Amino acid sequence: MVRITKPIRIFPVPERGQLKGSIRINGEEVKQKASLITIQRRTTTGLSSANLEITNPDQTFTNKWSGGEVIEIYADLTDGTTKVFEGYITKVSDSYNRFPSLTIEAKDYGVEAFHNPVFKIYTTDTDIGQIAKELIEEYLPTHTTTGINTSTGVTAAPSWQGKDLFMCLKDLAVIYGNGNYHFFCDFDKDWQFFEKGSRKHGSTSGVAAIYGQNMRILNLDSMFLNKRNKITVIGQSIDNMPLMATKKDNADISNYWTIHEIIKDTNLTTQEDVENQAQFILNTKMLGGRVGTVTTDLMPSVQPGYDMMIFSPPNNANGYFHTTEITHTIGRNTRTIIKIHESDHKTEKMEKFLENTEEQFQRELDIQNDYAMENSYTFTFDDDSELTLTDTIVSNSQLLLASGKSTGYAVTDTKETDEDITQVVLKIDGYDLQDSKFYIAVDRSVSWEEVTPNTLHTVSSTGKWLKIKVVLNSSAQATNPALNSMSCLYK
Repeated sequence: MVRITKPIRIFPVPERGQLKGSIRINGEEVKQKASLITIQRRTTTGLSSANLEITNPDQTFTNKWSGGEVIEIYADLTDGTTKVFEGYITKVSDSYNRFPSLTIEAKDYGVEAFHNPVFKIYTTDTDIGQIAKELIEEYLPTHTTTGINTSTGVTAAPSWQGKDLFMCLKDLAVIYGNGNYHFFCDFDKDWQFFEKGSRKHGSTSGVAAIYGQNMRILNLDSMFLNKRNKITVIGQSIDNMPLMATKKDNADISNYWTIHEIIKDTNLTTQEDVENQAQFILNTKMLGGRVGTVTTDLMPSVQPGYDMMIFSPPNNANGYFHTTEITHTIGRNTRTIIKIHESDHKTEKMEKFLENTEEQFQRELDIQNDYAMENSYTFTFDDDSELTLTDTIVSNSQLLLASGKSTGYAVTDTKETDEDITQVVLKIDGYDLQDSKFYIAVDRSVSWEEVTPNTLHTVSSTGKWLKIKVVLNSSAQATNPALNSMSCLYK
């Protein structure tokens, strides 16, 4: 008989003891007057913040602070030296609970990245971590960049003309990094930029949520509750033309089934916007694994964006979970609440999942999409930068025949797609177009196929290279053909 040995998982020993700490505003200790302290640690989605109440019955602190002062908060269960927040006071207001008080709000040092416009154009592909480092060094010279990974292997050539520095960093992490990167400013003004899952609170860190020790509540959803492997995003219609993009993961679909969600966001106004948003949401929701929150005794050392150990046999949890947001509450009910995502896929029984799935209602989507198309290639004729024109012109946001011409055509640039195009619907808006013709090609312009607007067309030669050709024709019935906009919906 062969003896099989299994490795024993080593759990960190969580902190235990009495709460100790300190609160300093511009170096002055105010701990004895503070209560109801809430600290939120965030990564990528926003800044860390602190909110606390300072008792002020004798008006000692009246008009003492107005904003911009440095506030430091320390708290732990050993010696009170663990910094859980540092930043600037952003708002001070009077309040009255049981006695006169001041409510103080603060943001971490990352607030300096807001209202800090970036004017920078990259003409060559550069590592997104290196770009983040260069932005911080140029626009926040008093900050440091030792926590930035400058060798991510992901490159981009962005162009920013007045976008806030924080939003530029978010572009790098979310858009160019496909949602796979985190960033935040730590309490020493050192910026962090790193790949999700690359940083971990290890077995000797003291950071862990352990059942029967420091864990109080663990709430985890089914892995399928938020999981999606196909996302369609609908943007704001442009000149009555639909704007949409679909992204999917065929490998995940083959492992499970198609779990498709359609999202409408009228804040998205370009084809690039909807495609980036669809990819970002897919990356976020395709991961699988369970999501939820864990409530523990105060855990001051946990960092946002890091993986941490969670051990709870009743919840079948024994491994590393990804942290996305951390809330420390210090006062009458001291605790830490952490939003978590399971790092590893946990396949559950389909029967149990189907039994527990709640019926969900979806808002009606008015997307002008009678044939269930999934993507769009939308044109408004604001300029001719993406067109090849022959005896046609772009003028006053319209495609028109050139002066003295009775026929002419325009061909769009090639739109390369993720998968072979099999069906299209061409939507157009204009007038005097009854004698004009419309064509599409999906095989590098080898096979042009005439299409009838607003009619489903199955292509005879599939491919991933979509072009549209418009042939404007004038006649006695159509004396002045003009095309305002068009959109080729496809799947």
